[in-house]
Amino acid sequence: MDGQPRSTPKNSAIVAGFNQFKKLVRSNRAKVVYLALDADSSLIKEVCDLCASAKISPDRGHTKAELGKLCDLEVGCGVCVVPKE
Repeated sequence: MDGQPRSTPKNSAIVAGFNQFKKLVRSNRAKVVYLALDADSSLIKEVCDLCASAKISPDRGHTKAELGKLCDLEVGCGVCVVPKE
């Protein structure tokens, strides 16, 4: 991989955080969900459970640090979402 998560256009908006993730998935507005490899186990379970109920397969190929950079954050990010257009 080249460091960029797959399916993420460079100009695409990406939303960071668990609350935003829940909101987008529950309203069927999540295009792609990224879940960090090194996320807390309780976060992993909650994200995977909600994704399964929405029939979304989260991308687990990146670390919190990588997802944080993707979201233009100075800290790591456990979960982020590319919303549907």
